[in-house]
Amino acid sequence: MKKLITTILLGMILAAPAAGENKRVKFGAGGAAAGAAAGYLLGGNTKSTAIGAALGGAAGALKGHSDMKQQQEEFEQTLADTGVSIVEEGDNLRLIMPGNLTFATSSSDINADFYPVLSSIMNILKKYDDTRLTVTGHTDSTGNLEINRRLSVERADSVKDYFVSQGVADMRIFAHGMDSRMPIATNDTPEGREANRRVEIEITPNSI
Repeated sequence: MKKLITTILLGMILAAPAAGENKRVKFGAGGAAAGAAAGYLLGGNTKSTAIGAALGGAAGALKGHSDMKQQQEEFEQTLADTGVSIVEEGDNLRLIMPGNLTFATSSSDINADFYPVLSSIMNILKKYDDTRLTVTGHTDSTGNLEINRRLSVERADSVKDYFVSQGVADMRIFAHGMDSRMPIATNDTPEGREANRRVEIEITPNSI
């Protein structure tokens, strides 16, 4: 009987994706809990419980990491040749959308040609719905600082509003502006300023 219950508990780790578990943190916590219970049932002592928790947590975390990796692969395939850059940062993903694709100069209205790209991103975000999104607007260093601050916020809000209008949960998304404080290229050339006028989407595993 103990072995049967143990098998069921450990199986919970692998069954979690069907319930929508797409993140490393919750997988690790769930796996640790199942592993601890399984270890106790088999060994009946603190040592076996600890070993079970460690093994279960590692297996669960690996499953969550695998889902983030799969999400990255889908972005890379879907966004190839669109101009959107995909950067892996540990367990997080960052999508960098340059200004020449997303908005006209001094505007927070999304370019009509960019809606299909945003729709492709949105479809993947809805599929992997257990992540948090941080949308950040950026500008170059030309112009008034207050205007740039407001413009960067409005651009981030435009992207967030589009996602929400298409069914992405509002509570998943935090939008803010960084004006010109985080350049990724020089502001001394037109090409550099164009690169700095961008919107980024950071995708992180939900730890709640």
